[in-house]
Amino acid sequence: MKRKLLLVIFPFLLTGCTFVAPSSSLKESSDTDTSSSLSSEDNSTSLTSSGSIDSSSITEIPDEFIDIPQPSDAYIVNSEEYLSFWNPNTKLSFSFSMSKQYIQKMSDFGAQKDNPLNELYLPANLSLTMNNQAYTFEEVGLRVKGNTSRHDFASEGIISSPISFKISFNETWQEEFYEPQGLKKIWTDENALIERDDRTLFGMKKIDIKWNNTNDQSLINQPYVYRLFRKYNEFSPHSTLGTFAFNNGSSLVNMGIMTINEPIDKTFMRRYLSKKSAAGDLYKSLYNTQGMADLTPNNAFYESNGEYFINTNGVGVEDTFNYYHPKYDLKTNEDESTHSALLNLLVTLNTNQYASTDVMKDKLETVVDIDAFLRYAALSYLTGNEDDLRNNGNNYYLYFSPTNGQAYFIPYDYDWSLGVGYDGNGGQVMATISPYHSKMQGSNRDWQHNPLYWYTIIDNQENDNSSKYPLIGEYQSQYAAYVKSFANSEYFSLDAFNKLYQAYYKNYSSFSSDVESHSIFNGVATFTNYHDSMMTTIDNYID
Repeated sequence: MKRKLLLVIFPFLLTGCTFVAPSSSLKESSDTDTSSSLSSEDNSTSLTSSGSIDSSSITEIPDEFIDIPQPSDAYIVNSEEYLSFWNPNTKLSFSFSMSKQYIQKMSDFGAQKDNPLNELYLPANLSLTMNNQAYTFEEVGLRVKGNTSRHDFASEGIISSPISFKISFNETWQEEFYEPQGLKKIWTDENALIERDDRTLFGMKKIDIKWNNTNDQSLINQPYVYRLFRKYNEFSPHSTLGTFAFNNGSSLVNMGIMTINEPIDKTFMRRYLSKKSAAGDLYKSLYNTQGMADLTPNNAFYESNGEYFINTNGVGVEDTFNYYHPKYDLKTNEDESTHSALLNLLVTLNTNQYASTDVMKDKLETVVDIDAFLRYAALSYLTGNEDDLRNNGNNYYLYFSPTNGQAYFIPYDYDWSLGVGYDGNGGQVMATISPYHSKMQGSNRDWQHNPLYWYTIIDNQENDNSSKYPLIGEYQSQYAAYVKSFANSEYFSLDAFNKLYQAYYKNYSSFSSDVESHSIFNGVATFTNYHDSMMTTIDNYID
C-alpha cells in the first residue's frame, strides 16, 4: 500500500529523532576505513572454536568484506553512520519503551500469518546506542514478521518469549485501517508530517529483527552468509547482531541477542543501483499456499489462444486485509507494473522445451544475467540452505533491470545454512551433496522443478527434464569454476568465520536474556564441520 500524506488541523505534539551527545566520537571516515576502532586492551583476547578464550588477537573484518561499491549516481549515498551500523565491530543496543496495551496488541495481531491486522504497526519509543552514541526516536512502528515462527509472545503486556519483528522509522498511522484499533494519528503540522514520513535510521526507513529460532550455535550465520554474497554477488543485504530490551512501564525484559537484517526494498535498490537501473520490478518470492516460487507455470502464468498471461493467483501485490498472499509479491512499481518482465522470464524458461542449446543460450541471456545467476547459484550451494530457491522454491528476491529486462536473484533468509537444518535432508547433509545435484533437498528430495537449474547446472539423464531443458555446458563449467574459486577464497574459510565470531562475541557475550531466545555463543564447531565436509565434497566433484 502506498501512503498519502494528509493534513488535518488539530492539536499535535511534535515527535522525531534526537541525537544525544556521545561520550566518545565515532572513528572518522575515510576511503579505506569505515570500521570502528579497537583499543590495545580490546585486542588482548579472542575465542577458540569451542568459544573459550585464548591469547589470539581480535582482528577487524576487512573493509571490502563489509560493503560493496556504490554507483556514482545512486539515489542514496552511504553515510559513515550507515556503514558503522552494519560493521561487525560496532556494538548496537536497542531499548524500547512500549505500553502493555501495545505490546499485547502486537502479540495478538502478529500471532497468525493470516490475521489481516498483522501488518499494523504499534507505536514505541526507541533508544538506540551505537558505539556509546545514543539516538532516540519517538514513535517508531513495530509489528511481528515471519511465517512459521509467529506465535503469542506476551500475556497481559508482559513478554514471555522472543519474536521476530520489523521496525518502521517513518510510520505516520494515517491510514483508515488504523481507526478501528484506536491507532489513527491526526497530524496538524505539515512540516512535522513530512519530517516523519521522511525519517530514517541512517538512510533506512525500516529494518528487520530476527530471533535465533533455528538455534544457530554461533549466532552469526546470516551476517556471515550475507557478507560472502556481497563479496562475490552484485546484490546482498547487510546483516549484523544487536541486543534488544522492552520496558512496558512496570518491568524490563531483555529479549536477547538478535539478528538485524537490512530489508530488500526500493530503498535498498536505490542505494546500490544507478538512478536509471533502480526503477525495475522487485518481487519477494516465497513458497506459500500458492505453491513454490520455482519459476514454473504453477499459479504463475497460463496460455490462452496462443497468448500467455500472468496468473494473478500467484503474482501480484500482497493485500493482507483481503487474505491475498501471492508467491511472487511485487514490492516496487505496485500501481503501474504489468509484470511483463516476469512473464517474459517464465515463458522463456518453460515454453522452449527440447530447443537446441545454441537457441536456448540466446534466449536465456535476454531474460537472465547469466553470470550473476551462476555466482548466486555457486554461493547458494556453498552456504547450504535447504530452504532456498534451488532446494525448496523459496526465500529469494527477483529483480528485473529496467534497462535490459534481465533478472537478478537476491539472497534472503539464510538462517537455515552452514550446517543448520530443519530435517534430515538439510544441515550437515548439505555439505555432502554434489554441486550438480538434481534433487530439492528441502522438499523431500523431489526432482528439481526449476528449468533454469537444468539449463545451467544439472545433467542427470535419469529424469526427463534433462532432455526438455538441455544443459548448456559452458554455463555448468563457469558455475563449477565459481564454486571452486569461492570455496578456496579467504572469505569462505575457518579464519574468516572465526574473526567474525570473535568480533560479535567481544561485544555481546556478557549480555543476558530474560526469555529463551538461544542468545548464547556456543562456538563455531557446526561451521567447522560443515566447512571441512564441503571442501572435501568440492574436491571430489570439481577438478
